[in-house]
Amino acid sequence: MFLFYTAFSVACWPGSYIAKSSTRYNHGLVQQRQQRHKPKKPAKPADLRGEPIGPSSVKQPSETPNNEVAYRPVFLLVWSSAKFKAHWALFIADAADKTFKSGKYIHVEGNPVDGFTFQIVRGWDINKSRRRPQSPIEIGWVRADLIVDVPSNGQLVKESVPRDQLEAMLAAVPAPARSFNKVTEGDGSGGKRKKPELSDCQWWTTRCVANLVESAILVPPQRGLNKHKDPRDTVAQAPRH
Repeated sequence: MFLFYTAFSVACWPGSYIAKSSTRYNHGLVQQRQQRHKPKKPAKPADLRGEPIGPSSVKQPSETPNNEVAYRPVFLLVWSSAKFKAHWALFIADAADKTFKSGKYIHVEGNPVDGFTFQIVRGWDINKSRRRPQSPIEIGWVRADLIVDVPSNGQLVKESVPRDQLEAMLAAVPAPARSFNKVTEGDGSGGKRKKPELSDCQWWTTRCVANLVESAILVPPQRGLNKHKDPRDTVAQAPRH
């Protein structure tokens, strides 16, 4: 009987051990397969918070999709008047000013009786101006390489000498001459005279914007209320008084 028990133990033990080992092995394979096919948790969305990007620092694609060109915004300044037509000027904020309140404005100064002269006002700050215009109207964007921020050492500097390519393009548009007292002869029918075309700062600014758009220098804004709007249309709808 002792021999039978020993033989039975020897005969049964290896099989039992193999069966248990096989069960553990198969269980491990099942766990590996379950982990392998277990769906992954979705990644957390990226944190998009941060400082807003202003148009002076953003890069927009040029007409060629493979290239990127930096642009800076151009604004229209409007000084309203109760008795006279509003005064217009083109404003380019300093690249370092993310609030678009300080920089230079370009306009023609004068009146229809005496004529106008081209002028660039540097170091201007809307918050320090004694006569404040309406809120600047963003009319378009210009390539950043056409603009140079000329230091004014904190002083208000008025001059007529262009110092970058954009200023040179605007200076090339003739300032209005005397027009208030001039009349244009009629076509001879009835001897009537036509009223003269009044050339003033609004007329000059409109011509400048049209020239820049037609030369593909000034493009529609890529953000804001006037996004994708033709700068000429924005100027045409600007306040005139």
